Amino acid sequence: MESATKTIANGVDSVKKTIRECADMINELVHMGQL
Repeated sequence: MESATKTIANGVDSVKKTIRECADMINELVHMGQL
């Protein structure tokens, strides 16, 4: 159970990281579009 919980937590962390990176790219594109 412990390893499964850790695996799920790692998966959630990686998803959050991916979403954050996508948001950063979108923000950059928005800023470039405004310039």
